Amino acid sequence: ADGWAEATRVPGTRVYAEANGKRGFASIGVGAVGEDRTAPLLDGVTIEPLVVDVGAGDAQVTFTAYGRDDGPSGLLETLEVQVTGPDGRMHTCRGTGSRCTITLPRGSAPGSYSLGPVWPGDKAGNARVHHVQIYGNGVDAQPRGFTVRR
Repeated sequence: ADGWAEATRVPGTRVYAEANGKRGFASIGVGAVGEDRTAPLLDGVTIEPLVVDVGAGDAQVTFTAYGRDDGPSGLLETLEVQVTGPDGRMHTCRGTGSRCTITLPRGSAPGSYSLGPVWPGDKAGNARVHHVQIYGNGVDAQPRGFTVRR
């Protein structure tokens, strides 16, 4: 259904995999078996601000996801986002709805932080992990991360 190929079957769940160059994400999904078997499909993520300064104190970066869910339970009940800093350290935020915020402590490594896996989930417990991909001209406007200065 909806272009996803079923990759594995585990009692009570379904796992899917899809490469979607048009949106710039590769996706893997897990869904609960039941009436709503459709996990949200991510169309993009905004990152605000794109440049933060951690020289004088902690800084926050907020991620907002947008997409769609064809299932009856609705879109984006939960959101999890991971980013990787230039020092290789991973930072994760978990939120409800379509937003979550990462707090970077004062003195965090300066440089480029890369957007990693993004997990939007719906009320039925269906979720897909989306990985930002570079497909040439596919999604030039999609932010790939943010910059930290100090």
